Amino acid sequence: MADNKNMDSLVKALLSSAQGAQVVGNMDKLKSFTSSKEGQELLVLLSGSGGDEIKKAAAAAVGGDKDSAKRMMTSLLSTPDGQKVAKSIVDLMK
Repeated sequence: MADNKNMDSLVKALLSSAQGAQVVGNMDKLKSFTSSKEGQELLVLLSGSGGDEIKKAAAAAVGGDKDSAKRMMTSLLSTPDGQKVAKSIVDLMK
């Protein structure tokens, strides 16, 4: 139950940001992307440990621990899979 409450808080915080508004504005692109082969590969990556690291970093940031969030994201982005996820997200937001 606590995990759902934390996830709800995290989602609300992310969607209330300027970047969250951009994601909401690009839902058609997002839907199309997640249906593509590359999108499916990204979803597989996010469902694994990369997704867990992103959740932990986001939770740390929402909790005010920005230094930990930055360290976690830096660690994730130093991996080839992490770089692929980041590139896909950046490309999607263009």
